[in-house]
Amino acid sequence: MYFINQFYRDYKIVRVGGSGLSFEDHYRAGQIIAEAAGALGRRIAIVGSGDLSHKLKTEGPYGYSPRGPEYDKRIMDVMGRGDFGELLEFTEDFCEKAGECGHRSFTTMAGILDGLSVKPEQLSYEGPFGGGIRNLRIPGYG
Repeated sequence: MYFINQFYRDYKIVRVGGSGLSFEDHYRAGQIIAEAAGALGRRIAIVGSGDLSHKLKTEGPYGYSPRGPEYDKRIMDVMGRGDFGELLEFTEDFCEKAGECGHRSFTTMAGILDGLSVKPEQLSYEGPFGGGIRNLRIPGYG
């Protein structure tokens, strides 16, 4: 919110949380959000927040799984290319073994961005405590 406040002041917040529904359902929810914003003639800012894998290091709080670094590498590739539909190709089993916690948030964001031409910019990536953290900005959207 700090960064949004650097550019905007008079706005309303709608918080959307993930659920136990499928990745496809979250993607569709994002598409519905975009459709609603379009029908209302509203500009929106999107914050798709969540960690990547929590299983990057043996000494981390969740231990290590080879799926952890694999997930982080794949997600950074998909997000970096802006090919958000590929988020639906990740299986629930793979994501669970990787110990991710942001995939549903990312797929909702992907649904909102569906069909738009975007140019993502990776600002950072790190996994200092066994959990992957990435910062990605999609300039010019909204």
